Amino acid sequence: VVQERDLLRWRVAQEEEARNELAKALAAMVDERHALEREAERTVLKAEATATELARLEADVERLSQELRELDYKVNKEAKELLIRAVQELSEKNWSAAVGLELQRIHTAWKEIGPVSLEDKEPLWEQFKAASSVLHEKRRVKFEEQKVLNSARLEAKVAKVAEAEA
Repeated sequence: VVQERDLLRWRVAQEEEARNELAKALAAMVDERHALEREAERTVLKAEATATELARLEADVERLSQELRELDYKVNKEAKELLIRAVQELSEKNWSAAVGLELQRIHTAWKEIGPVSLEDKEPLWEQFKAASSVLHEKRRVKFEEQKVLNSARLEAKVAKVAEAEA
């Protein structure tokens, strides 16, 4: 009976020790879980802060992009207005090959200038086209005059040849 009682005490002590170890392990696991939850919460807060900062930066980039586009439009509009004035000044001259080359150079420059705002696009083009049309008309008149002079010269030469043959 004494041995059984000692054996029973020993088993109870072993079970109590095992329960104590399990309780300690469980407490350690709970502490570790709480630490992981706190770390996860800090990570989520950092991620939210980062997402907020990224959204703010994206908005800034979009705003700056729009401002740069508007500035480009303004600079391009000013450049095209200068070309319109250059064609208008050129149209005050009589047509010549040099005027034609200058008009070609101005037309090339017009094509190389970037876009302008939609509300400025058509009015600027119409002004440029109207100023260029004045020069094109001067060229057409000049060539018509040349054609008439050439015809008169040709007739004079034909008459001289006919006179010489007679």
